[in-house]
Amino acid sequence: MKPLLTLCFLFVCLLSHAEYNRGTVFFKDGSLSKGLIKIKTEGGIKFKVNEDAEVVEYDYHSIDGFDTEGKHYKYILVQDKEAPKLLHETLKGSITLYCDETYNQNFNFPNAATVMASMSTKGNNDASYYYIKVNDDIIRIGMRIKKKHLKIFSSCTSLMDKIESKELKRRNVEGIIAYYNEHCW
Repeated sequence: MKPLLTLCFLFVCLLSHAEYNRGTVFFKDGSLSKGLIKIKTEGGIKFKVNEDAEVVEYDYHSIDGFDTEGKHYKYILVQDKEAPKLLHETLKGSITLYCDETYNQNFNFPNAATVMASMSTKGNNDASYYYIKVNDDIIRIGMRIKKKHLKIFSSCTSLMDKIESKELKRRNVEGIIAYYNEHCW
């Protein structure tokens, strides 16, 4: 019983402890700053140069995005009448793939809580919501490539063959975009 309580306590601590992650903030004026970043649940980020520094808050008005733990996040305008969304730039190429990691989750930043959440779903990332950038246009994909999106890839017959034969399934958005960027552009 004691080990179970200890494990539960550790899990709760990991979920409730919002820690800062090392990273780089990219400002709209082209400058950058390295330090510690924590995303705010209501939008924007908290940033400090080091552990002892004063916290400064930024949002899409002043920053383009940030890098942390090997991932690149950008504010992307996905609909004209809404504020830009903070999206993870998953793949970059002739088609850039963005992932809304907050879709269908209670977590807004990659930390111990999201690691635990992905472990509880056996690493299944099916809840990711995707957007692609093609020729400066942002296109909402959702959780899988739909028939209406296939025209984007129609110039690549080898990719279309892989999709039709189900070698690449339409829910494997990252695999389809990666194949297109490597073999078809």
